[in-house]
Amino acid sequence: ESRSGINTFKDNEYADEKFIIDYKYISDLIPEDEKTFILILTHGYNTDRDILGKLLEKNYRYIGMLGSKSKVRQTFKTLQNQGVSPDLLSKVNAPIGIPIGSKTPEEIAVSIAAKIISLQNL
Repeated sequence: ESRSGINTFKDNEYADEKFIIDYKYISDLIPEDEKTFILILTHGYNTDRDILGKLLEKNYRYIGMLGSKSKVRQTFKTLQNQGVSPDLLSKVNAPIGIPIGSKTPEEIAVSIAAKIISLQNL
């Protein structure tokens, strides 16, 4: 998280570790590991794009990004304009989750959890 005053960050007692950092340093915190699942779920297009740009060069089990199809297209277009190859972008699962027609935050969360569980079990 990059916002120090956000309540959901402070109140999250389930996280093993919490960091407040500038997203440009995100790749320093997440070591390359083919067992790691990356879920990009920030508060905005620019932060999602910045994080994705930092992590694409590394190998992870899964990289998923939350967002509408138009946001995903715009994010990918911007990254391609910055020199990111379509091959690297093809590693990203976006919009994230299993397509079940999710509308509510709860349904989106279930679809994301289902995707992660299916990848772990299959």
